[in-house]
Amino acid sequence: MISVVTISFNQSKFLQNAVESIRRQRDISWELIIVDPGSTDGSREYAKLISDEDDRIKLIFDSDRGPADGLNKGFQSATGKIVGCLNSDDFYLDNIFERVVAAFANNPNSACVYAHGLILRNDIYRFQSSDYFTLKNYVFRRGLVVQQSTFFNRELLEFHRITFNIENKISWDGELLVDIAIKGLQITRVPDVWGVFRIYPTSITGSKIFLRQGEKEFLRMREKILSLTSLPQSQIFIFALLRPLHSIMRRLLNIVRYYKYRKLFK
Repeated sequence: MISVVTISFNQSKFLQNAVESIRRQRDISWELIIVDPGSTDGSREYAKLISDEDDRIKLIFDSDRGPADGLNKGFQSATGKIVGCLNSDDFYLDNIFERVVAAFANNPNSACVYAHGLILRNDIYRFQSSDYFTLKNYVFRRGLVVQQSTFFNRELLEFHRITFNIENKISWDGELLVDIAIKGLQITRVPDVWGVFRIYPTSITGSKIFLRQGEKEFLRMREKILSLTSLPQSQIFIFALLRPLHSIMRRLLNIVRYYKYRKLFK
């Protein structure tokens, strides 16, 4: 079974779309855990209504210390061996759960599997490639992973006591991948497209307000990695110079992969 944890706070505009994208999944059993620390916009009432209709939907309405804390509570309540986290403003493509299960079956030692995704901004979709995630790539800013495309082996995370850092209010999902890689666990990219990541002016990714804090979190995590590895500072400097070239290459890959994988999301 796949467990999905959705954190929601005053997201009534988007929550139904996220929930219905899970309810449309076929052939694989699932549970949805909605974590809401205190919405006042009607989204709690909607969550209660659908949980009454569908016993696969569970609710956690406790106060928390932010998104990462809410996700930890959801993961602790999950019963599926595979667990994913879906923000309430994102959504999955149809019939992807069976492909997620197949990805873990093909990579039984992976703590995490992930795929590519779509970005939805101003009602326009565009393809977004996920990079190969390694500590080295992350330090060199080449470790982009589309958030809603990630699924985890819950038992491996529990065994290694890996949880979301509740002090990280910006990139808690990225830090979880860093911590998984630091433990030496396998992270596998799958050639597939699994979900849609929504960007809008008030979202964390879309708001420039959070750029400075996001950079601070990146530098903190980079220092954590560098304290445990032996990457030469010269390499970091060289790859910093090459970053614009990598951005251009990623854009070209997005175009190529769009045509390669478009049958999966058309």
